[in-house]
Amino acid sequence: MTVLDEPLASVQLELLDLIWEPIGSAVNRGHDPDWPVWDFVRRSLLSRYPTLETAEEVLSSIPALAWGGPSRSRRYGLVWHEGHIAMSPGKENRVGLTIAGLAMLARSGRNTGPLADALAAIIGTVAAADEALSPDPFEVVQADVPLSDYTASVATLSREQGYGFPDRLIADGLGNGREYALIAINQIGRLLPLQVLLGRQSLRPFRYVRNADDYLTCIDTVEDSQREPVHYSSPLTLVQTLDYLGYVLAADPQWFGGPRLTVAPDLQSAASLGMPVTTRSEYESALSALWNVLAQLNVPAVPKDILAARFHGKQPGSIGRLQSWLETRDADPASRERCMAALATVRQVGRLRTEPQHGSPQVRRQAVEARRRLGLPDVVHDYEAAWSRTLDVLAGAFNVIREEVQGVAGLSAVD
Repeated sequence: MTVLDEPLASVQLELLDLIWEPIGSAVNRGHDPDWPVWDFVRRSLLSRYPTLETAEEVLSSIPALAWGGPSRSRRYGLVWHEGHIAMSPGKENRVGLTIAGLAMLARSGRNTGPLADALAAIIGTVAAADEALSPDPFEVVQADVPLSDYTASVATLSREQGYGFPDRLIADGLGNGREYALIAINQIGRLLPLQVLLGRQSLRPFRYVRNADDYLTCIDTVEDSQREPVHYSSPLTLVQTLDYLGYVLAADPQWFGGPRLTVAPDLQSAASLGMPVTTRSEYESALSALWNVLAQLNVPAVPKDILAARFHGKQPGSIGRLQSWLETRDADPASRERCMAALATVRQVGRLRTEPQHGSPQVRRQAVEARRRLGLPDVVHDYEAAWSRTLDVLAGAFNVIREEVQGVAGLSAVD
């Protein structure tokens, strides 16, 4: 069972219902079916729940999985929206329901279950077609297939259920990285036929999917295989590993962050890294101090062109800047993925540090997931062991980054 199966509060279900409303009522209202803009959902929800401060707080509370390979750099939940998925949607951004969202809404009595099944079946059929491509010893096998070859069942279903769901909406929802199964769909130009691009993504786990239950079970299986705690290790302590990484970065010709990677924000934070931890308050204080140090790493600013394209013109924190720097280096994809996975592990500390400060269900879920990723129990009782494990895993994660940077730069090992 994943967080996608957790029961929702009434206000969360109301949000899903509002997102579905323009699709479900399109035929009766005489307009083309489409997903609504966030401004409609936001205003409608606030009018029905006058005590709500913002609709964004409800949207952010909707369960979601961190997914996207070892780096866990993407989010898949019940809702998707245009724009950066890690940020709240703008008023003009459209919002829609994923297959998981349609299946969840069906449990509350809406007629969205058949559509969820039909969309999931398309994923299964595409995955099977991808798997059936004949291998070629001399080139990568790919094929472009009209999306309409897979969507006849949705067209029939739409007529039976009394709502329209044309191919462009199918492409919108199954493409663009909005589903857990990453299907490549060519959507360039409104006048060009939509094409499913086979051979671009690995869809093998989904080849037997026939309905939404199959799909969600498949997601659960994939998630189970990736929930194993990380096994990073370093022969050095965290402080020594960070110093070592700093030396390697300073010698890299692409690094412009200066000779020192670590800059302690205050003496108390620096001292806390070496203090014994035996109680809950000491553990929480140590986590906060540790994150303060990591948040102050001396990392070059993101270039302006990347800043405008990816970060809406606002400089990210030190871990985000380090990620951007690693992503733009001349490294092979496997090396880059190892770095992203290591940084994803580092970010788990931020989730643990946030838990005592914000007790929302989403924050608690993220903290439990972080503990599992770090190899900690869901509920910590041995704070000394948990602190030691956290430092060891972080040292190992930064050691991976050091090895990859050193390997790309061709540097000799530092004694």
